[in-house]
Formats: sequence, C-alpha cells, structure tokens
Amino acid sequence: MRILLMRTVLRILAWWSLRALHVLGSVLGKALWLFPNRLRTVTEINLALCYPDKSAEWRREMGRASLIETGKLFCELGPLWRWPLERLDGLVVECSGWEYVEQALQEKRGLMVLLPHAGCWELWGLYVSQRMPITFMYRPSREPAVDPLLHEMRSRAGAKMVPTNRQGVRAMYKALSAGQAIGLLPDQEPRYGAGIFAPFFGMQAYTMVLPSRLAHKTSAAVVISCMERLPDGRGYHLHLLPLDATIYDEDPVVSASAANRGVEEIIALNPAQYIWSYKRFRRKPEGQTRGYRRS
Repeated sequence: MRILLMRTVLRILAWWSLRALHVLGSVLGKALWLFPNRLRTVTEINLALCYPDKSAEWRREMGRASLIETGKLFCELGPLWRWPLERLDGLVVECSGWEYVEQALQEKRGLMVLLPHAGCWELWGLYVSQRMPITFMYRPSREPAVDPLLHEMRSRAGAKMVPTNRQGVRAMYKALSAGQAIGLLPDQEPRYGAGIFAPFFGMQAYTMVLPSRLAHKTSAAVVISCMERLPDGRGYHLHLLPLDATIYDEDPVVSASAANRGVEEIIALNPAQYIWSYKRFRRKPEGQTRGYRRS
C-alpha cells in the first residue's frame, strides 16, 4: 500500500513544471523549518558543528534555506522517475569540468566520481549514464518495499547499480579495470569496521575507506561532483572538480581526508543545497560523547 501511494504521488508530481515543483518544494521546506521535527534539529546541530565561526543568525538562515532545498529535492523525484530522458537532459544548462571526464576515459585509466549529497544527485546519475558506462554503488533502503522504485528510477538511463557488499566492491574494481566510470557517495557513514575517522569541517567524521582503496590500487582518475539546482526552476549546473593528489596516498587517513576536503569544496559552491539533515557525526571516536542527543 505504501509503495502504491509513493508511486501515485510521484506520478502526480511529474505533471508539474520544474519551476512549479520548486515552488511547492519551497513551501514544504518552510513548513519543515517552522515546526519542530527531526530534520530541523539535526540540521541545526550540524550547522553549529561545521560553522562555529558563523553567527547564529547566519546558521538560522542557512538551516531554513537547506530545508527549502530538501523540499525541492523531494518534489523533483516525480520528474526524475517519469519524464522522458531527453526532457531531463535539457534541464542541465551549464557544465563545468567535463574535460576531466573526457581525459580519464581517453586514457582508459578508469574514473571514480565522488558524489556527495549536494544538489540533485539523482539527476546527476541519469544525466551522466546517458554519456558513458557507469556503475553506482548504493545502500539498500531501510524500507525494502522502496528499493524496486529507487532501482527503477536510478537505472533507467543505463547505469549499473550494485549493492554495498563484497559483490558490489568487486564490480567496482572490474569497472575501473575496464577503463569505465564508477560513482560513490563519499559522505555516507559506513557500517562499523568499514571506515576510519578523518577531518570534516574540523570534526572527526567516520569516513568510508573504499574510495581510498580503489584510488590507491587502481590509480583511476578521481573527481568530485554535484548537480547544482539553479534559482527559479531554470535548470541545473553540473560541476566536476579534481581531487587533491593525496587521495592516492597509501595512508587511509590521509586519503580519506582528501576526499572529505573535496566534499567541503563542493559544499562551498552552494552550502544550502547540502543535506545538513543527515546525521554525519553520529559515530564518535572512542571516549567522546555521541552526538544528536537533541533528536
């Protein structure tokens, strides 16, 4: 019943224009900021941790703006699931850094794209999948009934989806060895034992080591990217930035720190479009108090 309701809502959202959807998303985001809820609480905590030098007024405005962008993100799912790929393709009106992709593919060295939770990452996958073979690693949803819908949406442009397990890791190595591209979410907290603590906005964040291992063992090109949402429903701007060369360092902390700096650089392009409502600092180094107690 729940998945049927979700499909119905997404189908209805797909009838709207992008500009109208962003207006609707703004209303939803303002409501999330107006009333106490978990998303607002986590957003406020994360902004206080990551921007201690900013004023309380700045953090309030940024928190409100972030939840507005989250509302837009939800409303965008209808078009992403239902609109023809050609129509989605036309939404990307600006692109910066595509030369890094072309160079990596020409050299047949493989390309690893780190894709943080910033902007419209779901559109990123649909756009890029039409231009090159790419394998994405994803974590199955906590709601098993939702997985088929997400898989359908994310793979409809030809992307190969693999789970976060040994089979998925082998698929990633295989793709890079064949000179193809892979996509990873570098700011998702890994399961216990699959990560290390590395600096992120001056905090110790439990960070996945898979990108570090893949970079060190394959010497694939590594970029970090996001699909920035433009104002007034005008479309999107695809950004691709090269990562610090220390991503290849054999020391996992040094390498993971480079990945986290890349995430910070992407966030700096448009801080409001980062998902600050995610519990990025849920796991703490031994001896430190666990965060998010207010939630």
